[in-house]
Amino acid sequence: MTAIEELVYLLNEAFSGKGIEASNESQSLLVNLASVEEADWRTPPPGGIRTVESIALHVGTCKVMYDEYAFGPAKLTWGPTFSPGPKGRRR
Repeated sequence: MTAIEELVYLLNEAFSGKGIEASNESQSLLVNLASVEEADWRTPPPGGIRTVESIALHVGTCKVMYDEYAFGPAKLTWGPTFSPGPKGRRR
């Protein structure tokens, strides 16, 4: 498998992979998020600070930023006004 083929495989697994069947684990963010109950979405776990929602938003924002720098004009910056969304719009 070439490096590009392996990268494509890993990216596909990140979104739709079934994970490690023997231990019932999943590498897929979307598969893992699907099991989160509505009440737990914005509630930090015992002893925790971050919520599932804040982690999912962080991951999504990073993907927008990485895309911007890899394939776009590389003009987005981190800050209180950065909002993930179509074309990296700002609020």
